[in-house]
Amino acid sequence: MKKKSQSVAIILSFCFGGFGLDRFYLGYKGIGYFKLFTIGGLGLLWLYDFKRICKGDLQPKDGEYDETRYYHVDI
Repeated sequence: MKKKSQSVAIILSFCFGGFGLDRFYLGYKGIGYFKLFTIGGLGLLWLYDFKRICKGDLQPKDGEYDETRYYHVDI
């Protein structure tokens, strides 16, 4: 199975995280639908997920990223 890219997850989270695309990409469909219908958890869940993906704390459901980079995000 092809591993997911952390860089792609960060871009999806930043641009489309309010619609849950980052969670769909990582394999978390339930939370993806929740974010879709609540507009990113009113923005709070979007911000929380973006920070976790940048730090490498939020991993894909089926394993790990192909390469994890740790980005410094002060939010």
